[in-house]
Amino acid sequence: MKISKEFKVGVITLLAVGLLITGVNFLKGHSFFGGDDKYVAYFPDSGTLTAGTSVYISGVIVGKVLSVDYVPNGSANRKVKIIFTIQEDDIRIPRTSVVEIGGVDLLSKGLLLKISGDLSKGYYQPGEPI
Repeated sequence: MKISKEFKVGVITLLAVGLLITGVNFLKGHSFFGGDDKYVAYFPDSGTLTAGTSVYISGVIVGKVLSVDYVPNGSANRKVKIIFTIQEDDIRIPRTSVVEIGGVDLLSKGLLLKISGDLSKGYYQPGEPI
């Protein structure tokens, strides 16, 4: 059975488009297989944070910022909504932890998670505002 040239070109085109979509999603910070825990944090300003910025715990990259949105109806100290993911499976965020926007080094900014050792109030659940 002979396969036509048009069929071969069509299959190659579909594979190339699929690879392009997967590559763009990877560069945006999405994992290939999903399963990342999403969290929400509110700030008075974005501090020039953008989608795709890294999330750090003790200087180690553990996730990515998915979106930075302005909330027009938010209170005076909660005008910017930041949705971020934690890609590590074994990391849970205690309720006494702090999330900050800060400089990682001289040239870049990131979302800094300062994990507290106090576990008396439990942990944040994925999707819950911090």
